[in-house]
Amino acid sequence: MYKRISVILLLVMISCQAFAGKKLKVLFLGNSYIYVNNLPQIIADIATSMGDTLIWDVEAPGGFTLNAHYQSNPSSINKIKQGGWDYVVLQEQSQTPALPDNQVNNGFFPFARKLDSLIDLYNPCAQTIFYMTWGRKNGDAANCTPYTVNFSWPHFCTYASMDSVLRLRYMMAADFNKAALSPAGAVWRYIRYQYPSIDLYDPDESHPSPAGSYAAAFSFYTAMFKKDPATAAYNYSLNSTDAANIRTAVKKVVYDSMLHWHIGQHELYADFGHAAGTGNSINFTNKSSNANNFKWYFGDGQTSTQQNPVHTYTNAGTYTAMLVAANTTSSCNDTVYSKINVLPTSVSTAKNETAFIISPNPVDKLLTVSSAFFLNDRYRIQMRSQTGQVVYDKETTRLHNQTINMSAYSSGVYFINITSENRTIFQ
Repeated sequence: MYKRISVILLLVMISCQAFAGKKLKVLFLGNSYIYVNNLPQIIADIATSMGDTLIWDVEAPGGFTLNAHYQSNPSSINKIKQGGWDYVVLQEQSQTPALPDNQVNNGFFPFARKLDSLIDLYNPCAQTIFYMTWGRKNGDAANCTPYTVNFSWPHFCTYASMDSVLRLRYMMAADFNKAALSPAGAVWRYIRYQYPSIDLYDPDESHPSPAGSYAAAFSFYTAMFKKDPATAAYNYSLNSTDAANIRTAVKKVVYDSMLHWHIGQHELYADFGHAAGTGNSINFTNKSSNANNFKWYFGDGQTSTQQNPVHTYTNAGTYTAMLVAANTTSSCNDTVYSKINVLPTSVSTAKNETAFIISPNPVDKLLTVSSAFFLNDRYRIQMRSQTGQVVYDKETTRLHNQTINMSAYSSGVYFINITSENRTIFQ
């Protein structure tokens, strides 16, 4: 004789952090490496595809140096003084950082410093981010011999040597100014060696092709929004294979090594994770940087100022949790959101007796299905994804608790069926 149980839908949610879209305001100061293919707009389109928003402005006259932005272009200074920027991008003229030491010390570093100081003065909560560019496709042949003869400086003669010096100088500028880097040049080098069929260069062997601008744009998106570029699906004007390979390169070079490029190292950044606790409790883990004050809003009217709170939701449902991370010294703050799914953890029989209990729900690693029914009869537990794919199918043992390892499953909603004698008695 088999106990008959009313059919009830059971949802099991693996703990998943799904941030709401973020909005950033960015000023780009540079030259043709920015305006060719409209780099800021590509970044904005990437952001839109990922649920984020980029508001931007630009000053990028052809051939401009940082010296020219500081001393000869009042519009650049006025836009810095407008304030309210989250990031200000600084890009030097493409050859200047690869010049001999004395020219870089007099022409690049001082004006990077002056502009960064202005940014700090009028935008105390902003982060300066340097646009690390790339060596020319085959070096700078037009200037190779003169520089070698006049300055004993051979670093324009090949792509690799020019690119290496550019990288070094931009990293020095970021170090000096406690700024971040968008390492487009490093991404380009990876692509050149790993995906040589992708042509990153315009026919002039200097400016970016659409693929080159796409690689630079994802470098910026990753550095500013700090999201995994491999999860994006925006291809711009590229074929899907090239676009995916470029995003893979950005993930490996930028996203997987953000601190190497000082991304997030000096800026206030709000971030948190969450995992299921006991019952309807959620354990929140604060991952914010450069913050010393925290205010949590759990979406059910309750708040906390603890650094890593544990919160219990009274009712099942979907809640939007919010963390405001602040730095009381600079009076700056950043906000991040996440959806929290709190779902039923038990199912009742027709007599209103608890028949099956699952915990925790949502689940991160181990899910337990508990029932006294398991002690007397054999049942089969089957779990399906939202697409109907069977991801777990196993007969129960004569134990009160049946354990399912969920650590290998993707985030999402799953459905559990419990059957006996080929009849679904619980769903």
